[in-house]
Amino acid sequence: MENQVKKQKPFYKKPWVIVVGIIVLLIIIANLGGNDENSKSTTGSNSTSETTTEKANEVKSNWEYSEDADKMTNEKRFFASCVSTNKIEFEFPYDGGSSFTLTLRNMGKGNEIVLQVSKGQFMPGIMSSEYCRVKFDDGETVKYTYNSAADGSADVIFLNNSSKFLTNLKTAKKLMIEAPFFNAGRQIINFDVEGLTWDK
Repeated sequence: MENQVKKQKPFYKKPWVIVVGIIVLLIIIANLGGNDENSKSTTGSNSTSETTTEKANEVKSNWEYSEDADKMTNEKRFFASCVSTNKIEFEFPYDGGSSFTLTLRNMGKGNEIVLQVSKGQFMPGIMSSEYCRVKFDDGETVKYTYNSAADGSADVIFLNNSSKFLTNLKTAKKLMIEAPFFNAGRQIINFDVEGLTWDK
């Protein structure tokens, strides 16, 4: 017979089917890549948000800690210091702005509260004859008597009743100390004291 039936190619071998298949495959791949990018973007955003929240929850402390040892007894001594947020201008020869350092120290015989001025002189406190007025946060103002240094240094005083002072200090954020100065009257010193860690 002259008439022969032509064999048809399977549909998957037709050129248009191959082209359409390639296009569909490319679209699927493109969508998968976009989803990964979106996932990465979302993850990165969440990570940044968490980091920001953690930093916001961290308390920035103005306290600096140190320790050393008595060379004669090898007994450890511990210190925590905080610098005032304000300066006070005294007259010559202490002009130029004076800052203050509040120091907690434990040298093996209990805690001591030490207040020091960078330039200036506190009124001498002999046998607790002088006092500072102290205010923690918005609490009531309380008087703390103090003593001068044993070596006669006028730039340092030691506040009495250290245990009560420390109890309030550990939970306070702000501290105000009003102290008397030689030829300068009573002046107010401000401290940011939040975040104190002291278990001595």
